[in-house]
Amino acid sequence: MRERPHADTPSIRIVTPTYNCGHFLVAATIDSVLTQNYPSLRYHVQDGGSTDDSCEVLRSYGERLTWRSEPDDAQAQAINRAFAAIGDCDIMAYLNSDDMLLGGTLAYVANAFRARPDVDLVYGHRIFVDLEGAEVGRAVLPPHDVAALYWADYVPQETLFWRRRVWEALGPFDESFHYALDWDFILRAQAAGFNTNPPIE
Repeated sequence: MRERPHADTPSIRIVTPTYNCGHFLVAATIDSVLTQNYPSLRYHVQDGGSTDDSCEVLRSYGERLTWRSEPDDAQAQAINRAFAAIGDCDIMAYLNSDDMLLGGTLAYVANAFRARPDVDLVYGHRIFVDLEGAEVGRAVLPPHDVAALYWADYVPQETLFWRRRVWEALGPFDESFHYALDWDFILRAQAAGFNTNPPIE
C-alpha cells in the first residue's frame, strides 16, 4: 500500500530542467510527478529553448504545471532560474527529464521529514529502467557515510530532497558545474552542518 501524506502536508516544489527531451517528458517524467496527487505540490519545467516538440508537450498540460522556455547555460542555471520563479516552500527537489518518481514518493518524503525534524536532506535507492519503462536493475545503498561522499558521489540525484532552509543557507547551485552540481550541493550542506540522514528502508 502506498504511503499517504498527513493532513498538514509540507509544501513541495519540484523543478525539471530539460532541453530537446520531448520524447521523455510525458510518461517518463511529468506524469510520474503529477500522478503523485500530492496536495501541496508546485511543479515547474524549465526548458532551455528546445527545438523539438517539448513546448507542445508542456502546453498540453495546461495549468497542471508551470513552465518556461528560454536559452540557458546548462542545467544548473536552468534549475536556479526555476526555483527563483516558483516561490517559497518547505521541501525542494529537481528531477531530470529522463527520470521518474515511484508512486507515493512525495508522501513518503513528506512523512519522513515530518517524523524527523532534525534531518535536512534525504535520498533513497535507485531503480534503473529501459526506454519502455521495464526495470533492468537496482542500486541499493548503504547507510549514509559522510566521509565516503567526499570520495564518490553515490547519491542518486533523482531521489534527493532537501529542506528550504538548506537552500537559503547555501545559495543556489554552482553554475560552473554542469554535471556535479548535486554532489557539490550535498558536500556544501555537510560542511555547513546540515544533517543528511536518509530513512532508507
